[in-house]
Amino acid sequence: MTKSLFISSMNEYSGKTLMSLGLGLRFQKDGFKVGYFKPFGSQVTTVDGEAVDEDAVFIKKHLKLDDSLKDISPVLLTHDLMIRALKADINIKELETTVKNAYEKVAKDKDILLIGGNRELIMGHHLGLSGLQLSQKLDTQVLLIDSYRSEGVYYDSILFAKEFLKERLFGVILNYIPAFNMDYVKRNIIPFLDRHGIDVFGVIPEDPILKSMTVEQIVEILQGTVICCENKLDEPVENFLVGAMDVENAMKYFHKSPNKAVITGGHRADIILAALETSTKCLVLTGGEVPRSRIISKAEDAGVPIISTQNDTFTTIEKLEREFGKVRVRDNRKIERINKFLDMHFNFNAFYEALNLKPDVCRT
Repeated sequence: MTKSLFISSMNEYSGKTLMSLGLGLRFQKDGFKVGYFKPFGSQVTTVDGEAVDEDAVFIKKHLKLDDSLKDISPVLLTHDLMIRALKADINIKELETTVKNAYEKVAKDKDILLIGGNRELIMGHHLGLSGLQLSQKLDTQVLLIDSYRSEGVYYDSILFAKEFLKERLFGVILNYIPAFNMDYVKRNIIPFLDRHGIDVFGVIPEDPILKSMTVEQIVEILQGTVICCENKLDEPVENFLVGAMDVENAMKYFHKSPNKAVITGGHRADIILAALETSTKCLVLTGGEVPRSRIISKAEDAGVPIISTQNDTFTTIEKLEREFGKVRVRDNRKIERINKFLDMHFNFNAFYEALNLKPDVCRT
């Protein structure tokens, strides 16, 4: 009998997709036949002229699944669907039937089916497709992934979910826990949740690689122009600094911040040269400015891409702040990292026991 787990969360960007992939890869390694289902896709893209969900495409590829993308993600949150829903020009029962039929196809002959939730447990409620509704309609348990925000906030949200999910809440993974908070979580939060009948299967530490983005993704976000070092666009950027101070103060900050993007104006040759002397992954020049040829030559020698954006500095910072910290899973380094972290920080023995499954130890 297929064990179905709805992977959901109470907050956005908690790492659901990357966690689903990491768990799926481990389950396969342990001898289980694994499936993935994204009943309500909200990250819509196009493949071969067809609208599909990005997560479905990504996980189907890496888990090497045979199921069709249409079955893996049968309902997509397109603009047309949103407008029809707002005008009450949609049959909720038909959507439910579509999801159930696809679910039965994908779940067939699987040991474990991971069901990908949307940004939050309540998203899609107006269509009858929220995690709360679907976990009940599909009769699945829920594995809640919650990320650190501030003390008190994340375990309150877990207790809130427990009130609605009741026995459907299978357990919790606490994700992106800062090093300074790890001991507190283990000594206080886990026992607290345990007293409320909530199993914590993993406490995953915060990691700059998992929350990084590539230089290429920065180019896409800013719709920038790459001036040099196009072969370095896959480099990971862990944070960004604004070069708006004098060089002496800038150098102090630059040395303390590895693997960074530096945002400054093209006229600030002093800041650009200072950044190139430290661990800088790219330079973002605002206002559409382009530096002089000798600066470009220095950047090429250092292997640091220069990106020119038409945005002003404030807008550039705003756009990057909005995107930094969102886990962008299309990166093999992150897949390797989450696999390592799950091996170290996830209790697979307790997890399999709770699911009443036995791994094929000969294959692990």
